[in-house]
Amino acid sequence: DRGRATIPLPGIDVPFHSRFLLSGVPSFRACLAKAITLEGTARVLPSVLHRYVPNLVAMPFELSPRFVAVVHAVTKSPMLEAAASAIEAGSVSAWNAATADRTSLGRSLLLELMAFQFASPVQWINTQRHFFTLPADNVASGEGGGVGGVSEAELAAASAVARVVTETGTEAALSARARTAAAEAISKACSDRAEAAELMARIIPSRFRPRLPGGVAEPGVRAVVEVGPAATL
Repeated sequence: DRGRATIPLPGIDVPFHSRFLLSGVPSFRACLAKAITLEGTARVLPSVLHRYVPNLVAMPFELSPRFVAVVHAVTKSPMLEAAASAIEAGSVSAWNAATADRTSLGRSLLLELMAFQFASPVQWINTQRHFFTLPADNVASGEGGGVGGVSEAELAAASAVARVVTETGTEAALSARARTAAAEAISKACSDRAEAAELMARIIPSRFRPRLPGGVAEPGVRAVVEVGPAATL
């Protein structure tokens, strides 16, 4: 029946953004692939990095391990399987091999974000919140690790965030629990405090950055307060 938030469309009995439509993802991907070419991706990639915020994950588009891990956790995309496996294994060499072609990685991410968007729940509120309320430092400078410059600690942090997303849902990618998991993974993987602080500064927004071991926060940083598994910004 028609309601304040529902308009019946004759012949359409499956809602948009429904997982019931997942069987249509391969066909939709094939159509998108004709329009999103490697050449086209090479042209637009500089413009979309850190500016495009796909509502599937409500995070700025990056080529970083964390972004790849979250997109794969949400979609289980076979196109990202090699990179995701490298992240889970903590293998820098495997990550570099899987993501050697920066343009190809960017194209795969764009294709999967769009192909799965119509058949997955989306995060309209968190996407808008990113633009309207989050601080400027939520958008990382550079490539957030990017291709060829990652460390085992960054892969560990990305894997930790992906596990939180898998366990608690898509919205958890930006939750206090995910940020804390990433920080703990970084601290465990980095023997050097300065290295840990630099990596945290690169991939975790400063106002949400947890304290480093020893209880000493970096200048201008407050500790994360865990407020539940599905807490969002």
